[in-house]
Amino acid sequence: SEPQLENLRVRTSDDFSFLIADFKHCEVNVLQWLSKDEVLKEILLSGVDVYSVIYRIIFGTECKTLEQRTLSKRVFLPVMYGLGGRGLAKSLNCPEHQGVDLVNRIYRKFPSASKWMSNQQQLAKQQKWTVDYFGRPRRYEKEDYYLARNFAVQGVAATVCAEKAIQLYSRIQDKGINFHYTVHDGYILSCKTKDIISTCEIIKNELELESKLCPELKFSVDVKYGQKLNDLKNLGGE
Repeated sequence: SEPQLENLRVRTSDDFSFLIADFKHCEVNVLQWLSKDEVLKEILLSGVDVYSVIYRIIFGTECKTLEQRTLSKRVFLPVMYGLGGRGLAKSLNCPEHQGVDLVNRIYRKFPSASKWMSNQQQLAKQQKWTVDYFGRPRRYEKEDYYLARNFAVQGVAATVCAEKAIQLYSRIQDKGINFHYTVHDGYILSCKTKDIISTCEIIKNELELESKLCPELKFSVDVKYGQKLNDLKNLGGE
């Protein structure tokens, strides 16, 4: 049977703790890097929570609740990946005209990202195939041309995450830090509890370096720790 994460602990000793490092807004960063969207760039450089700002831009009011931030996540990338007004309305359980209005508003507020993504879909429709930033091809069947959008972004994001995993693994060799596995844009490690602070610094310093595969692409990284994967905290105790 699959292990229950709430009961999973470092088995060697309670002197060891888990660390989970993950990239903040990984796909949004990659989308901005590919499309050169200045609105997204300003948001990402501001250091403010990306989806809270996107909520304010889309809906015209401040994001004050977790539900509103979650709504922002449910709307922004799905629309960028080709979700139309009817599909968005169904997802949000709202009238179709509201879904259409939200899609149009996102396209207006983030013009460069929207145009770049639309160009990927149009290219797929014209030639029945596209290549991503690394030159990897993908073919499309009838009516699935919208898949060119997420292929262009997610392929790059996955490759950079693999690049960073390799670099991080090389960086922690002979430092008493264990690299267990990866999940999407997150990395699960463990170390002696007394070394938490120094290990977090090593992880952040390595993962926040500019990508060598994608020059100028950089991510901010969150690192949490604890002896149970469902009970993690930041160094500041938040």
